[in-house]
Amino acid sequence: KQSLKVLIIVNDMKVFAGAMNFLSKHEYEVQSTDDIEAALRLVVSFEPQITLLSWNLKKANIKKMTHLIQAKFKCPVIVFAEDDTANTAASILRSGISHILLAPISGPAMHTRIQSVLAHTDGTQAVEIMTIVKIDIPPPDTQWMVTDSVVGKDGMRLWKGRSPTAKRGKIYFFRG
Repeated sequence: KQSLKVLIIVNDMKVFAGAMNFLSKHEYEVQSTDDIEAALRLVVSFEPQITLLSWNLKKANIKKMTHLIQAKFKCPVIVFAEDDTANTAASILRSGISHILLAPISGPAMHTRIQSVLAHTDGTQAVEIMTIVKIDIPPPDTQWMVTDSVVGKDGMRLWKGRSPTAKRGKIYFFRG
């Protein structure tokens, strides 16, 4: 069985050494860097099949680089937070990036998210910037793949879903 190539771009590689070791022991070939320019070079030389990218990268402002990442990375990119603050989590969720991993970050969490992303992508798309559309009910003529749900402050359930028949790149939030 061939190893899955994973690129991890993170500030503090020592903190994530355990997670990287976990992935390596579970048939992943892992390369890591703390520099976005080195990461772009690794995209060409290493050819990762999936990338994990820190939202908190000190040498790059990821929230202002989503279109660059989308253009340069030839694989799915999972954005994660190195810290577990509510502000960071909210910022990532508001970004519109489709593949995210929220704290706590661990090797098993990374493995699970990688498998989930690969199961729902063709393996070629990079960060997909979503257009967020809020609607009260889903259009009746579309199929829905519900990806998540939360209970809102008003006690109503808020569903997050995608339509495989609707225009690509849209996420819909609807109440139900």
